[in-house]
Amino acid sequence: MKLEILEKKEQKLLSRLEIKARTSFEGSVTPSNDAVKAAIAKETGKDIKLVVVQNIYTDFGTASATISAHVYDNEETLKELEETHKKGKK
Repeated sequence: MKLEILEKKEQKLLSRLEIKARTSFEGSVTPSNDAVKAAIAKETGKDIKLVVVQNIYTDFGTASATISAHVYDNEETLKELEETHKKGKK
């Protein structure tokens, strides 16, 4: 999987970096959120726990996708701003 960062936008007030990236994945399925998180963490030099993948949009008929993600400066800000979508067990 190749990752190319197209745009970086720093949001100082929110203590995060907004990233738009493009990936190509020859001969395989769309990469998972965890694989994309690892690639973005490697590119930015941040911890993988501070990366949140917003969207992965696969281009129809091609082996490429557009990614939007947020990279936070610390875990406290991440927990305050990001929603969790997992439901607890009853």
